[in-house]
Amino acid sequence: MPATRRDFIKTVILSTGAVFVSWNDVFSSVPASKNPSVTTASLHFSKAHELLRDGNTLPQFPYHAVTTDTVIIGGGAAGLAAAWKLKKLGRDFLLLENEPAIGGVMKSPIPQWQGIPYPLGSTYFYRYNDLYREFYNDIGVHPIETGEDALYLGKNGIFVDWWNPRNLNSLPLPVKDKDAFKKFRDILLVMPIPSYPLSAAFKDVIKKYDSISAAEYVERCGSHVLTDTMDMYARSVLGAPLKEVNAYSFLNFYSLEFGDAYQIPCYTFAGGLGEIAIKGSQYLGKDHVQTNALVVNVRNEKDNVVVNYIDLQTGASHTVHARNAIVATQKQIAKHIVKDLPEEQVKAISAIRYAPYITIALCCSAPLFPKRAFDFWISDEQRRFTDLIDVTSAPDMASGCENRTTGDFIYMLSSPRPESDRKNMQDDRWLAEFAQKTAQALAAHISDATNKIDEMHVFGWGHSMVIPTVGSHQKLYPLTAQSVGNIHFANSDNDLAPGIENALDWGFRIADDVLKS
Repeated sequence: MPATRRDFIKTVILSTGAVFVSWNDVFSSVPASKNPSVTTASLHFSKAHELLRDGNTLPQFPYHAVTTDTVIIGGGAAGLAAAWKLKKLGRDFLLLENEPAIGGVMKSPIPQWQGIPYPLGSTYFYRYNDLYREFYNDIGVHPIETGEDALYLGKNGIFVDWWNPRNLNSLPLPVKDKDAFKKFRDILLVMPIPSYPLSAAFKDVIKKYDSISAAEYVERCGSHVLTDTMDMYARSVLGAPLKEVNAYSFLNFYSLEFGDAYQIPCYTFAGGLGEIAIKGSQYLGKDHVQTNALVVNVRNEKDNVVVNYIDLQTGASHTVHARNAIVATQKQIAKHIVKDLPEEQVKAISAIRYAPYITIALCCSAPLFPKRAFDFWISDEQRRFTDLIDVTSAPDMASGCENRTTGDFIYMLSSPRPESDRKNMQDDRWLAEFAQKTAQALAAHISDATNKIDEMHVFGWGHSMVIPTVGSHQKLYPLTAQSVGNIHFANSDNDLAPGIENALDWGFRIADDVLKS
C-alpha cells in the first residue's frame, strides 16, 4: 500500500453508521463502532432479499383491502412524477415505497457535514423547460445552475469549460488530439441526436447507433486522449466502460455536456437532487404516501389489480385493490413481484444489466483544487474513480462566492464499479478499505489531498442505474416497457437508459396512459 503523509482518514459508512478511524478497525473481528450523530441512509435490501430473491414463504395477506384508483410501487423519480400528474388532475392514488423516505437515487434525507448538505446519488439535470418546469414549480423547488466542468491534467493544469473553443485551443495536447476533440464536439453539435423515448425515435437511427459501442464511435476521431476522457464519462454517467455501452445512449447524453458556451446550462440543488424528493413528498401529502412498504405481490384480478405489501416497521401485512398499478421500480425488482409476466418479457428483463456504484463524500477543510468548477474529470489508470463534483461550488456561485478558497468544502467522488463488486456494497469493512485505497489513489494525482480530507462518508449502491448495453435498444425494448393487463411500468430502464429526465418522462407518460384508461 503506497505511503502517504496521512495513513488513515476517518471513514463513515452511511448505510449503517459504522465508523472506522484506523486500519485496526477495518481488519478487526470486533464490530465497528457506530456514530449516533450520523443519519444512516440504509437501503432496505435484507427483507426484500429474504422474501423476493431467496423465495422464502410469504405471510398471509388480508382479503379486505384499501381501495384506490391507482397504486404506484416505488417512490423514485418515475413514481414521484406519476403521482404528481395524478394528483394535479384530481385522481386518487397511493404510492408505496420500500425505504423510509421516497427518492430512489435522489436519496433523502440529505446528509450534512459541518452544515453543508451533500448528495448520495443523482446530482444534476439538464431539462428545465415545459413539463419539467411545471413539475418543479408545483412541488416548490428552484434549481440553481452548476457552472462548468473541468478537465484535470495534473501538472499540466486544470482546464475549466474545456469545450469552449478558446479553452480547447489551450489544452496541452498534441494538435492531433485537439483536432479530434474539436471534430467530436462539432459533429455532436450539428448531428440529429438519438432521442428518447424509443417509442418516438426513428428505427433506422436506433439500429445505426444501438448496434455499435460508444468506443467504436469515438475511436473514429483517432485520439486515445479523447477515448480515455469519454470512457471516464461513460463509466460515471452510464455505468460501464465505453466499449460496453451503445453509441445511441452515449450520444444522447453527451450532446448536453458542452456547457454555457453553447447555451446548454446544467442545474442542481444544494445537496443534489434529494431536494426534489423532500419537496415532492410534501406536495403529495402523507395520505397518499406509505413508506417502509415492501411490496411482494402485484397481480391482475379480473378488471382490477391486487397489491400485497408488508409494513417493515410493524410487520403487518396489507392488501390494496386498484384499477391500475404503476410499477416504478427497476425491472430486476419488478420481475420478482409482478405475477404472470409473459416468459419472453421475463427473459428480456433478466438480460438487463445494472451498475454497482460507490459515492464517497470527501469532507475537506480546504479546497482540493486551486480552481473552482462543478465537476473535475481525472483519468485514474485503475479507474477507482472517474470524477469529483465540488458540492459547494454551485451554492457558492449562486451566492456570489464562486472564488471562495477558505472554509469547508465537500467533493463527491464517483466510483462506478464492475458488476462483480455488487456483493461488496453490503460489506462495511470492504467499503472502508476501498475508500482508503481510493483516497491514496487520489493523492497520486493531487499531492496534498489526504491532508485536506477530514472525513470520508461512503455509500454503496447495489443497482444504481441501468446500463445501456450494445444491442439492448433493439433486443430488449419494447418488452421491457410492455404493460401486463392493468399493470404498467414506469422507470428509466423502460428505455434501457439511465437519467433523471428519462425517469421523469416515463412517470409523466404512464400517468397519462392511466388517465386515458
